[in-house]
Amino acid sequence: MYRNIRVLASSRTPVEFHRASLLMDQELLQEAIEAMLRESTKCLKCGEQWIWGYYCDRHLEKYGEEFGPDIIPDWDAPPKPERRDLSEAENEELLKALVLLTPPDPLPEDLAWVPPKTRRVRRKR
Repeated sequence: MYRNIRVLASSRTPVEFHRASLLMDQELLQEAIEAMLRESTKCLKCGEQWIWGYYCDRHLEKYGEEFGPDIIPDWDAPPKPERRDLSEAENEELLKALVLLTPPDPLPEDLAWVPPKTRRVRRKR
């Protein structure tokens, strides 16, 4: 029903409604939908954004805290990995596992590329 619909959250970021709805209290969501259907005769702008606002208000009333996707920007983005320095032993292990993408200069003779001799083929007439 709400696939690919985005609403604007309190954090001023767009939220994909269907993804956030997976975290919603389903009873509150159903209540919000029913309230929208009742109000739709009076309200021309009733839609997904209205349901979002109604739901977030009811969520705050019921749980005493705001709905996470409404206040946390990028709530559904994967966490960024923390950078950490490697120990010397970890660094040595890493270097063993690396495959050189550019050959050393000069290239050792046993690895040097030599073009194959081309043989000229004569065509029969």
